[in-house]
Amino acid sequence: MAETCEQSFDIAVVGGGGAGMMAFLRGVLNSNRCALVAGDAGTLRRARATWCPEITEAASSHGLPPPIELTSGSALKWISEQRELRDLATTIAARATRLERDRDGFIVHYSGYRETGRLRARYVIVATGAVEVHPRISGSRQALLPFVERGDVLHCARCDGYLAVDRRLSVIGRDDHAMGVVAMMIERYRLADAVLLTHGATPRFSPEFSLLAEAYGIQPKTSRIVEVIGDPDARGLEGFRLEDGSKVATDRVILALGRVVFNQLVTSVGGQVDEDGRVLVSDRFETSIPGLFAVGDVAADVRMDLYSAWDQALEAADVIHHRLSHWQESRRVAGR
Repeated sequence: MAETCEQSFDIAVVGGGGAGMMAFLRGVLNSNRCALVAGDAGTLRRARATWCPEITEAASSHGLPPPIELTSGSALKWISEQRELRDLATTIAARATRLERDRDGFIVHYSGYRETGRLRARYVIVATGAVEVHPRISGSRQALLPFVERGDVLHCARCDGYLAVDRRLSVIGRDDHAMGVVAMMIERYRLADAVLLTHGATPRFSPEFSLLAEAYGIQPKTSRIVEVIGDPDARGLEGFRLEDGSKVATDRVILALGRVVFNQLVTSVGGQVDEDGRVLVSDRFETSIPGLFAVGDVAADVRMDLYSAWDQALEAADVIHHRLSHWQESRRVAGR
């Protein structure tokens, strides 16, 4: 593994998912010198962006031309083909392992299969994301993974909920969030077959969401899931067998059991998080640490969908660009 010489950047973006890629692209388009610490095979596998279909598929499924086409690979390829931009952009296929504050900004340590090292950046945008908690079925949290890779597990109800149209949907969860997902899917996509599975847990609904369940005729099934039915290499997901002996026919499933938030870089330098572990940010997506921004699923009090993540990334990158421009102007004036 090669040790990479330290480089300095205006902006370091950590995370190569939807939010991170948009922040990196915007920073480069703003003519700021940017580094993208995109992650390694492990971070890629756990990323929600890996399992969500490309945004283009929503249109093509209805016979329409793609309105937007942006994936990590296509964005990086496009940047590399632009002579005016390629020298501003550095991509590092490695996992960010540590973040330090220093006098002029931050130091990002990274480690990957091919290289390890550190870089300096005046500003950092963290887009390390979050991942849904998988249910433990027959002692393992791996039971649904083959169907995740096939696309039968939907990771964003807003972004790819359309894939449940004319399908049999199950939502696995037990609280207001889970009930809200079921109600939204029924309302938005007119689903005739949507089931809430609490996986052996007692439902915990507020009075408001209990009324919502009644209004939509949602009766949670509380028996524990003991088996996933289907073949990921052929027919796909077909349903679940429950502990009470019943079967639930299912083509698509949405997980609503909570999320694991990858906030370690932010908390390591004293950044504040909420009770769910999501990073507290201002209306400009700056954390409690000046110069450190957080966008996408890792940030608190934001909508967790791809479109919103892009907006957050654009805002953070533009705020940083404005500050860098002001700093550079001040230096020029001072140097006269």
